[in-house]
Amino acid sequence: MAENREDLVRVNLVLTQELSGWLDKEIQVMRQASGAAVSRSELVRAALRAARELDLARFKPRNEDQLAAVLIATVRAGRQALRW
Repeated sequence: MAENREDLVRVNLVLTQELSGWLDKEIQVMRQASGAAVSRSELVRAALRAARELDLARFKPRNEDQLAAVLIATVRAGRQALRW
């Protein structure tokens, strides 16, 4: 589901150097694999839309590590269900 340009709001996102480097590398790999021009913003928006579907508050995460654990477990379960 592509966002309309009018619907976009600019925000500042603070990442560690490690995550920023990973994001750049992942985008490069995705571009090479698909030939599509995928942006960092598109990857972040897609991840946030996926996370929104989880209703994260019901897991009562207390910090970033707990949030990551919920997201990782969900991705792993979904990957097995989809047989990736």
